[in-house]
Amino acid sequence: MRVRGDMSRVTGGRRRAVSGKQRSTFVPSMLRLALGAVFLGRMMPLAGAADAPLVPKRPPAADRSSRCIRVLNRGVGGNTSRDGLARFDRDVVAAHPDHLVLFFGMNDACNSAKLVPVDQFERNLQAMIDRSPTSSIVLVSLNPIIADYVAARHPRHPFRGSLQQHLAKYDAAVRRLARRNHLPLADLRKLIETRGGASLQCDSLIRNEKNSGARDGVHLTADGYRLLAGRVAEQLRGRVQPGDVVLCFGDSLTFGAHVRGAGTATGETYPAWVGRLLNRTLSR
Repeated sequence: MRVRGDMSRVTGGRRRAVSGKQRSTFVPSMLRLALGAVFLGRMMPLAGAADAPLVPKRPPAADRSSRCIRVLNRGVGGNTSRDGLARFDRDVVAAHPDHLVLFFGMNDACNSAKLVPVDQFERNLQAMIDRSPTSSIVLVSLNPIIADYVAARHPRHPFRGSLQQHLAKYDAAVRRLARRNHLPLADLRKLIETRGGASLQCDSLIRNEKNSGARDGVHLTADGYRLLAGRVAEQLRGRVQPGDVVLCFGDSLTFGAHVRGAGTATGETYPAWVGRLLNRTLSR
């Protein structure tokens, strides 16, 4: 290997010439050190340079080589569409997902401390659709609730006496957005209604005193999350590819409140089941 330039070393602040024999071993030694650093998993920074980050930025979806479909849970309890829009760039755009599942509206309509008018809710969701880094978006309709439970927790809600009807307006807004933007809809509302609705029975897909010991009325049971994931997976099949990333974005229903793996894509959350179902399809 031929090396050009001054082959000298600095010793004690003085430059000392390197002999021919030393020159023949000096460069290969440098190369071995550099290559060793690479194979150890990180590049050694140049002396005097700022330390390089040890963990590189996550590459765009197109650069990922894994054949497994990866699902990200980006649900935050108590979030409205206004909160989701505020963290959209950080939690969605920066993650470079190939597919996005949007599920907001329950807090916008029912959380008396954070109410968002239905027209503003619709604009917020449209803004998320417009800013999405992917055109592959699935919307989720809003499940019916056990209104008596929710009204008891929110005695000052302006629509306390007609919560179910009030929530239906937000569900209608989600459906309008799906039609207007030509997006698929995972119809959770229809799923719940065809299985007995938001009832007080033990087999209800909505948490109640009989099936969970809690006067919840909003969140899904473990079976409910599993069945919701089936509806989402149905809308993604045929479009999702090996190595793709699916990002589930929403509130506590996405987070997976009250089930194993809450806040993750493991356990009994709906993002966890989406990952299992999609990867199972690929393995066939």
